Amino acid sequence: MANYKALCIAFDEKSKANIDASFADTYYSETVSPFFENSVMVDAIEKGLHYGSDYFAVLSHKFFSDTINKELKPITQAEIEASFGDSDVVSFFGYQTNTQMFLHAEKVHKGIDVCFRELFRLLGHEYNPLETFRFVVYRNAFFARSTVYERFVNELLKPCIALMSDKKNAELYQAIWKDSRYPYQEKRFATHENLRDKFVHDMGVPYYPYHAFVLERMFSYWLNLNLEVTCKHI
Repeated sequence: MANYKALCIAFDEKSKANIDASFADTYYSETVSPFFENSVMVDAIEKGLHYGSDYFAVLSHKFFSDTINKELKPITQAEIEASFGDSDVVSFFGYQTNTQMFLHAEKVHKGIDVCFRELFRLLGHEYNPLETFRFVVYRNAFFARSTVYERFVNELLKPCIALMSDKKNAELYQAIWKDSRYPYQEKRFATHENLRDKFVHDMGVPYYPYHAFVLERMFSYWLNLNLEVTCKHI
């Protein structure tokens, strides 16, 4: 059986309590980054935390309670562990019928299209807002062979974060920091005491900017660029 390593991100005691140590190690982050789990993904690969594991993942502390079990059917840890071996990537969004992820993003986060257009221009990639995706992944909720995970981070995720962080890319930088109108924003702030204040302290804004919602679609885009990478949903 293939071995795996998962990291779940916690930012306070309440989130830390959600993590099952038999499934994942806790990655504790004291500050909130506008890139959310994407910055942890980069940090983990740079530190070699994926070494020695066949499959690797960086996940939310709410992975079981909110990311997968609230959808069509519960998925257990045992099912995840049994799924490894015959595909390079394992994820959980087979129920998603809308494969135009960029178009859908603009419907959910009005204005995000500007971010995609400018980011792709700076990357030197052609942007197609109507592009269809062969494998839909959201929230970076996926396991990948460690070699595949490292490739994605180094080939696309790190360059995207670097471009988004550079104030010299003025059009992208200004667009990416606008309010994403995240539909569950107020619910999150109500659930986690002082989270809005933490956003202001750590990021300087009292809302979710676009960064993470752009980046959560980059893995599916990377898979379109790398058709040799095999994928399955469970």
